[in-house]
Amino acid sequence: MANHPLVSATPLPNFDAIIQFTLGTVASSSAETYQRTFDLWADFCMNHRLHPLDLRPHHVQDFLISQPVTKRTRQRHLAALRKLARTLALDPNYPQFRAVYEALRLMQTPEQNAGGKERERRVLNHHQVMRVLDVWQEDKLIHRRNRALLAVLFYTGLRRAEVRMLRWADLELDTGIIRVRHGKGDKFREVSIITGQEDTAVHALRAYQAALHAATNQNREFVFCSIRKGDKPGKDKPVNVRAINQIVEHTAQQCGVTFTPHDARRTLGTDLLAQSFPVPDVQAQLGHSHASTTIQNYAMPAQARQRRKRFKTSY
Repeated sequence: MANHPLVSATPLPNFDAIIQFTLGTVASSSAETYQRTFDLWADFCMNHRLHPLDLRPHHVQDFLISQPVTKRTRQRHLAALRKLARTLALDPNYPQFRAVYEALRLMQTPEQNAGGKERERRVLNHHQVMRVLDVWQEDKLIHRRNRALLAVLFYTGLRRAEVRMLRWADLELDTGIIRVRHGKGDKFREVSIITGQEDTAVHALRAYQAALHAATNQNREFVFCSIRKGDKPGKDKPVNVRAINQIVEHTAQQCGVTFTPHDARRTLGTDLLAQSFPVPDVQAQLGHSHASTTIQNYAMPAQARQRRKRFKTSY
């Protein structure tokens, strides 16, 4: 592998060590995404005989263009590499990385050769949400878990990674509050378990909690764990992201409603905004840093007939 062109008298840190340190500075919800980016970056550097800490913008741009993914995924790759450069720039032993980090901050995500297909943004209506939840009606532990997991997605707007890391200690079912200890950007927030025509999510969580306790006869730490053959609970650790995706995909096949975990979040945010709830409240529920994100991604334009009924001029 080629020498690093920015090397100084101080030896550079081990790449794997600096990666692990960087991952330790982000929320678990971001760590998995960052790790995938770092693995791809390491492969790219090996194939092009580059030092993996050579984060100069022209190399990063070549890497991004080489990935046949959507622009949104490229943005996530760039964010991860910026974080890596920032970790190095904060160390006084490596002042040469300050300029590299500042250059990456100014860098725009390249659109050249962007591949893939941007995900369709779906918002489910009331009947579709009910069809989704009704897939899991049997008195089995796996049905109780899956119904509770889907209800949390649709009635809290939590991100998939936030749902998988929930602990029972984070839930206040009597008051309908969930504490998200490590949200996006490793931020803490409290969210409401929103009620619909019924307190669907709270009821689903209570039923699942009772079934889980009956199956284990002990208090568990994590809310959503794996279910083994024979409808037996697995180890007391969070389900992985792939398992959540599989639950959603199987549910969609059974009920005929196509959706993703993020569509559940979008459904809640869009529904709350459509009912004219204040944007700051919806923003806080969803954990957005900026109100513009809430408005641009979740506010759906009203139909012309609906606008005609609501709009009145002052003249």
